Amino acid sequence: MNPIVKPYETFEHTADTGLRMFGGDLRELFLNAALGLSDLMTNVERIKETTSANASRQIVHRTFDLKAENIEELLWLWLREILFAFSSRRLVFFEYGVQALDETILKVQATGVCFDPATDEQRHEVKAITRHGYHVVKQNDRWVAEIIVDI
Repeated sequence: MNPIVKPYETFEHTADTGLRMFGGDLRELFLNAALGLSDLMTNVERIKETTSANASRQIVHRTFDLKAENIEELLWLWLREILFAFSSRRLVFFEYGVQALDETILKVQATGVCFDPATDEQRHEVKAITRHGYHVVKQNDRWVAEIIVDI
């Protein structure tokens, strides 16, 4: 298996932003997708660092248990859940424990914190995960997914 140089990248798309995610296997693809989407919204690495240094910041744990008919639908649902957690509860996750994953089932224990606008960087406001141009494919020895997010 070739090492993945970048876990994700963004690309321009009219008024929106495209997100291309990579993974050597499904687990890596799903983790990189969550990180890529979260990084569009805020600086996840910085939040993780400041949380480690700040014992008073409350850690949040959330279990995601998703089922879908195929891998495309499952990844799309996963990204929608990450966005919903941020939009509705201001939750930013920086650690994921995958408990089950195949092409139709995902169960993940996520660890994170509540976004604090006073100290955490706000990047883009992601309004929706669209299906425009969306696809998930296995190319040679790696998974690649592309999706357009409405910002």
